[in-house]
Amino acid sequence: MALVWGVGGVTWWRGGGRLGVLFTAGELVGVWTRGRGADVGAVALARERLAAGPDGDRVALALSRLAASLGAPRGPVHGALDDTEAVVRLTRVPPMPVGELRQAVRLDAHRFVPFEPDQAYIDYAVVGREEGEAGAPGQWRLAVAAAPRSRVDAVLTAARRARLAVADLEVEAVCLGRAVEALGAPTEAAALVDVHSAEAGWTVKVTCFGRGVPLVVRSLAGLTSPQDVAPALVPLLQFFASQNHPIGLTQVWVSGSGTPDVLPSLRDAVRDRLSGDLAVEERRWQVGGRALDVRELAAWGASLGEGVPNGLWR
Repeated sequence: MALVWGVGGVTWWRGGGRLGVLFTAGELVGVWTRGRGADVGAVALARERLAAGPDGDRVALALSRLAASLGAPRGPVHGALDDTEAVVRLTRVPPMPVGELRQAVRLDAHRFVPFEPDQAYIDYAVVGREEGEAGAPGQWRLAVAAAPRSRVDAVLTAARRARLAVADLEVEAVCLGRAVEALGAPTEAAALVDVHSAEAGWTVKVTCFGRGVPLVVRSLAGLTSPQDVAPALVPLLQFFASQNHPIGLTQVWVSGSGTPDVLPSLRDAVRDRLSGDLAVEERRWQVGGRALDVRELAAWGASLGEGVPNGLWR
């Protein structure tokens, strides 16, 4: 799925390096790499806090510092937008020629996303197709992704102020799917669980994949301790694993952003509470010999983007 906002252009840095940045309301997460996919060479990681929120000038300054600390020359940035500021929805549309799907998504966008259609950037990917009566082609299953125009445009403006060009800007979940596939992890009916600790408490984000496409993203916030995570998480996983759910979840990867110490006990607690054949494993991601947390993994997945402009809503 290539949900891409921004300006297409040259996507390779001088010397064969690429910069991926995850834009969140509280921080920027950068990954600078040389090489591609599983053949990646040197990897550098950096983060810049945004204590006062995603103000345009502060983002521009933080982005400049981020690129400088990574030793990245001025050039294109491959971006990911935090899932709290963009959405991915699984939906169905009636049978129609594939060439008409884009227009159908545009006309019915109000059904898919929680933004006014004229105030959002929207794209979609085909997940599958159901079988109709007497073997005729049935409804299309689509993953529709969107983000507010104001947020996307603010990122593009901040990059220009930092003398950097955004080659592409995608939903975080799309970049995660690209990253785990590049590392050889099977993304059919799989869920990536990101456990994150912040001042407001513990947060858990569940990204479910099917054929590499993020089908659904759900977050659990305000948990007061690691012991609260498993009781809140397990019912959600069981729902996605049920026979009646289109995802039909079969495997779960427990990962974290800055919380590696709690992962083994959390994995065991989730296993103890689950029933059925759902496989649960702790997963730590390695790229170019460096360990990446989930936010860094998303930034790396963004760096693998192809820099193709969307243009659908421009």
